[in-house]
Amino acid sequence: MKKILAAVVFVLSVFALVSCGEDEDVKCEDVGEFCPDLIMCANMNKKTAWFEYEDKKYKCKGSGENIDCDKAFEEVVNACGLTHCEYESSSTCDYQVCTDENGSRWYEYNGKKYECEGTWDDIDCDRATDELNNDCYGE
Repeated sequence: MKKILAAVVFVLSVFALVSCGEDEDVKCEDVGEFCPDLIMCANMNKKTAWFEYEDKKYKCKGSGENIDCDKAFEEVVNACGLTHCEYESSSTCDYQVCTDENGSRWYEYNGKKYECEGTWDDIDCDRATDELNNDCYGE
């Protein structure tokens, strides 16, 4: 989540340059701390943004103040093989579902990690889900 927020802050700061009289159309910044060789770009005139990784573009949705880079960031993080987490919500719990480049999966809730067994297609999350539910719902 912090990575996505940092990316969005970058996009917004780049768009702010338009009002300061910057005359170049496209601005790019190396955001390799998230993924080696990852670049984020913004088109100043069109007020659009995208990520570039391994000669592929991952475009953000929308433009201007309505830009949404979450999906593009999720796709590029998956492409570069880093750990990826998504927030899930229920009526009583907010937790994360995480995966990594090795095919592992786990849940994170309230500072605790609930690891699934196995990897990729041979993964079993029954025990992890039960433990998460016990802590989350007080079962």
